[in-house]
Amino acid sequence: MPEDPQAVSRHPQVILLITILTIIIVFCTMFIWRFIVLASALFISAKILYGDPMKNKWTYLVFFIGFVGFQPCFADQDPQSQQDPHTRRAWRQGRDSLLNVMELESERDNLPKRRWIRRDQRRLDDEINALLDDIIQILSVSDLTEIRKDYRKIEKQISGTRDRIRELREARINAPLEKTRLEFFRKTRDELTADIEALEENLRELENDKEALVRKLTEEYRRMGLQISESQVRFYLSTVSGGDVMELSALFHNVRNLNQQLEILLKENPGDPMAARRYYGIHVAMIRTLKRAHEVVIENIDDRYLVRIDALETRNNRLRAETETMLKLTPAPDHTLLEASYRTQQVTDEALQVYRQHLHAVRDQIYEVSKTLDQRLRISQNAYDTIRVSTTLITEMQAAVNDINALRDMHLPDLMPIDDEAVRQKFEEITESLLAE
Repeated sequence: MPEDPQAVSRHPQVILLITILTIIIVFCTMFIWRFIVLASALFISAKILYGDPMKNKWTYLVFFIGFVGFQPCFADQDPQSQQDPHTRRAWRQGRDSLLNVMELESERDNLPKRRWIRRDQRRLDDEINALLDDIIQILSVSDLTEIRKDYRKIEKQISGTRDRIRELREARINAPLEKTRLEFFRKTRDELTADIEALEENLRELENDKEALVRKLTEEYRRMGLQISESQVRFYLSTVSGGDVMELSALFHNVRNLNQQLEILLKENPGDPMAARRYYGIHVAMIRTLKRAHEVVIENIDDRYLVRIDALETRNNRLRAETETMLKLTPAPDHTLLEASYRTQQVTDEALQVYRQHLHAVRDQIYEVSKTLDQRLRISQNAYDTIRVSTTLITEMQAAVNDINALRDMHLPDLMPIDDEAVRQKFEEITESLLAE
């Protein structure tokens, strides 16, 4: 049966009217009423358009489009659903481990400080630290660290592309100008040149992608409330400690967000001492996680990065001494290459000194934050052991969160300007060497 031309002509107006009204009602009502209103609106619109809606195939299309289009309106709007997805993941995966930390800590008073065979407080600390290390891995994931991973991937792609370009240029030297049918597997010089040009274009695109990620990292830092420049981001990315610093930033971000949720939970359970102890215990465990994360960074700098810097410096000093000796024993006409090597070794020595200075500065900043966290942990642990009133714990938690917010900026190292391009390049080479360890 042919459709009524007038009905067809008013389809857009009716659909638009029904849609606008439904949106208004949906956002002003509870979930169940949203569902009823939306279903009714779709049913009425189908009836207006097609007569008996249940006998017209277009009814089901209207229903399908309507429910899919308005599905976001049915989403839960509570504070937890508004969180960063990484924070939700951190809560889901880290909650039980955080509670286990407090359970282990409760055993401390029942254990001796030291004994030979059986469990003591030292072994307890090892168990807690192992658990905290796992929690750090969970809580230090954010958009910041994910973008950094993408940046490292692009750097590897750039390095691989440059290697491939070098190989093709070497192969082009002996490549034939033309090839016979039996040499179908070989490439001519022109074909290799075309491949090189394509890779060079790809290299330029990768460099642009890398710069885009620097801007994205800067925006993410600002979204987290940390005002830093693109130059600082590039500097963090060029240092071995930059990854540790970014993980600390992500950790601070997730801990702050989770503390806000714990505060809500405490307020929702004002007369429940068990809930107060549970949620405030998680808060204390997160402060302990922050402190442990800073201790790990200090250990990395002391036991890995600075030790490796010393080894690189010893090797460079040996090479420079050999070069000086060879300059004395070699005729002047043959000094060109040796002098170039000596200049490179001097640049390396300068870059190593700058790198050591940077690592010491980062270590000092991280140590100061760690001391403040240690004091905050003592206060929070004391409150956990003695207070059972939710309102008092909420007040203390808010004070702790304020301290954490103040500490966020302290862990960010200052930008260390490197004006000499040769030193800057050598600085980045040192980073690659340290990351390869």
